Amino acid sequence: MEDQKKQEKELPKAQQPLPKPEERTKSAIEAAKALADRIDAGNAKAEELLRRQEALHAEQMLSGRADAGQQPEQPKKETDKEYAQRIARGDLKDDEGRYD
Repeated sequence: MEDQKKQEKELPKAQQPLPKPEERTKSAIEAAKALADRIDAGNAKAEELLRRQEALHAEQMLSGRADAGQQPEQPKKETDKEYAQRIARGDLKDDEGRYD
């Protein structure tokens, strides 16, 4: 009996005999329950992180350290004269590293 079990374990999974239907159902149900538990735990963690993020956002808005009303610095527009000088130098890339 033990020799037969050892031989079954040595076989590749595709060649091993299928478990009985009762065993397959139990293992599928147990796997589904385990997956549901993992999903619930993940959802609980995500809710806690969302609460913390909302609290942080509210604190930033009320403390005056938020980025409200601030705009990112606009890149300097190149004049025609600067463009001509840059091309004459042989510098074909613009300020953002792209080729003209």
